[in-house]
Amino acid sequence: MFFSISFLIILLITIINYYNKNNYLFNYKPNEKQNLKVSILIPAKNEEKRIGKCLELLLKQDYPNLEIIVLDDNSSDNTFDFVNNNYDVNIVKGAERPHGWNGKNWACWQLSKLATGDIIIFTDADNYFEKNAISKSISYLIDNNYSMLSCFPEIHNLSISEKIFVPLVDNILTSLLPLSLVRTSKNPSFSAANGQWIVIKKEVYFGIGGHECVKNSFAEDIAIAKKLKEKKYKISTLLGKNIIYTRMYENIPQIINGFSKNMFYMLGGNLFINLIFIYFLWSSLIILFNYNLYFILLIIIYFYLQTTINSKFNISTFLTFIPRYFFILIMSFISFYKIKTKKVVWKK
Repeated sequence: MFFSISFLIILLITIINYYNKNNYLFNYKPNEKQNLKVSILIPAKNEEKRIGKCLELLLKQDYPNLEIIVLDDNSSDNTFDFVNNNYDVNIVKGAERPHGWNGKNWACWQLSKLATGDIIIFTDADNYFEKNAISKSISYLIDNNYSMLSCFPEIHNLSISEKIFVPLVDNILTSLLPLSLVRTSKNPSFSAANGQWIVIKKEVYFGIGGHECVKNSFAEDIAIAKKLKEKKYKISTLLGKNIIYTRMYENIPQIINGFSKNMFYMLGGNLFINLIFIYFLWSSLIILFNYNLYFILLIIIYFYLQTTINSKFNISTFLTFIPRYFFILIMSFISFYKIKTKKVVWKK
């Protein structure tokens, strides 16, 4: 009975997230009258091979009033010289990280002090965009009177290992997070954000203390969202499909390192919730092999939705759910261990 109710809730959340057009940024029409100055802030550590596409597309945005600032966070490659010599953006070298700060949070905090815009956008060096990504985001934020907008980029997976494991991000997001409640509920428990695309009014950002108030957090994006809701600010989190893209990891070592840092927080940041979600995954797999036709049908519907969120359905993507289950189990406990023992670091 517990499994039945849990699964039906997860299936319902997935269906609502998938079919609610208000959950997608690309459905929002930009307001051409918006001309507030926007500061695009990019923390970069060892991003020489990835940041070029990001900057090229930011420089082609149709939004007229913006500045782009890159902070080189003590890279061991040629990130600084590559950006400085090839792109008309402001790039600075980051200061040494003080005690008690998470690396990315410190980089973002330094960047925020340099911003001169009315609105700040934090994004990652491995993101890339349609030309209206900023104009749509700013219009959505202002027209709906939100203090912060965050988006989950559409993830592009090229290698076999990426196609098997990286879709976990979408699977977990669309199964556990009711996006409409992030917008409508005043309860801080319904808070979500993604550091790959955070659009926030500067006065609000500094009003809550910015990244300094979450300086040692490994899920600073979610922590900032909760701070905003606690202060009664309106926030929204959307799917960035067809507007904002990323290729998160390129090989198995990067995938393992990335998920071992984030999996615990992706599953709620709570050990009990982690165990419940793992129980659900394995119970559904057991049912598949026990031939319970009623639940097999529901599980197939769930799998179909998950494999069509960012790609076309095919049998290969369906079958990747089985190795993905083993990966979730392993990464959940590794992530819990690394976070509790403070062995997580921000680096490529």
